[in-house]
Amino acid sequence: MRSLVFKVQATGVWLAAAIALLSALTLFFYEPGVIEEAVGGTMEGEEIVPLWGYMMNGFVVIPLVMAVATLLLNDRASAWGTAVVGGLFGAYGLFAVISETVGGAFHAHMAMTLVAVALLGLNVGLSITRLRHRLPLDDDDIALLSIRADVRHR
Repeated sequence: MRSLVFKVQATGVWLAAAIALLSALTLFFYEPGVIEEAVGGTMEGEEIVPLWGYMMNGFVVIPLVMAVATLLLNDRASAWGTAVVGGLFGAYGLFAVISETVGGAFHAHMAMTLVAVALLGLNVGLSITRLRHRLPLDDDDIALLSIRADVRHR
């Protein structure tokens, strides 16, 4: 049961992070001049390449894939995957916010990116807590262990 609680919590946070990042991407294109610049084939002064489309999709797809993986993988793999991917993804988001803020102004889409970074940090914290604390076994866990023991003795 405790495993299910962790998985539902982590999945919910992954989904919330995906929504926050999708909101950040949407807000980015509502900034004055961005759409006109993109239609002209450039973005922030650089030529648009197909890789950028994959990168922007990845901002939403990675949290969605991790939400599904968290539910499907075993408890320990879910916690490790969430800690590693969430930590790397959150660090990248924090780097993006810091570099954009140092480079000039703090735009509206950066606020939603910070929300996503905070959610990813929460998920990393949930995962580390899950990995560090060996919780007592549930009745379901004990039943599963006894089934495994019976199979091994045959």
